[in-house]
Amino acid sequence: MTGNRTQDEFLFLFLIIVKRNEISSCIVKNTIRCIPADEKTEGTPPMCDYSDYYIERMKENLDEAQAAWEEVKAQLKEAYALSHISSGCKKRITQAINKGQNWFTMVNKLMDCLSEDKQPCSAKLLVKLKTELESKHTKTFLSVCYTVSTLPINKDKERLIVDDLKSISDNYVANMKEDLDSLLAD
Repeated sequence: MTGNRTQDEFLFLFLIIVKRNEISSCIVKNTIRCIPADEKTEGTPPMCDYSDYYIERMKENLDEAQAAWEEVKAQLKEAYALSHISSGCKKRITQAINKGQNWFTMVNKLMDCLSEDKQPCSAKLLVKLKTELESKHTKTFLSVCYTVSTLPINKDKERLIVDDLKSISDNYVANMKEDLDSLLAD
């Protein structure tokens, strides 16, 4: 204690409030977990836990990322259709589109697995999703950006495509990573 009665009372009250909030948080977390299947009564929906909230947010961000990806694909297909684009460039465009699409397909599959599982998410599945959102995403989208930078298109068009790719990474995938980290922390 500090020796000053007012400060001591404030410190004491502050500690009580902090402890109460910790206890309340624990109670809420423990009561919001999913009820095991054998404890459910027929016809009652399973109780949701925090993971439902994070999974739903991740799905929303994935949907928005896919919408942005569709814009990128359309722009790449426009570049593909240009008469001065060589067959080598067309091949790189096709590969870039396929890489991006394959990444989205994999993340969608993993997200579907998260949604189907009404029990707490498996650590293995969460780690695989984390790998997709981190290293594989970076590798895929850097490759697409590199392909865009090598295309014989005007710089404004190139910047537009790269900005769209950057928004996928900076906005939607970054938000998914944050929600996934929250899931891993639970």
